[in-house]
Amino acid sequence: MIFQIGCLIKIKHPEYVGFVFMGGMIVKMAVVLAMVIVNQEIKTNIIQLFISYFVVLVSEVLLFIRLINLKLKKV
Repeated sequence: MIFQIGCLIKIKHPEYVGFVFMGGMIVKMAVVLAMVIVNQEIKTNIIQLFISYFVVLVSEVLLFIRLINLKLKKV
C-alpha cells in the first residue's frame, strides 16, 4: 500500500516520494510496536517478527530506490 501511494505521488509530485517512504515506515513501525505491546503471542515470537519486518523493509527500500530513480516522460 505504501508503494502504491508512492507511485501516485511520483506521477503528481515526484520530489515528495522520499517523504512518502519515510512517513510509511514510521506508520508501519508504530503498528508493529502496538501489536507487540498488545499481543502476548507475538511477544513470544519476537525474533520471527523482526526477521519478517526487516525483510519487508529491505524490499521496500529497494523498490523505492527504483521508483525514485525512475524517469517519467512528461506528456
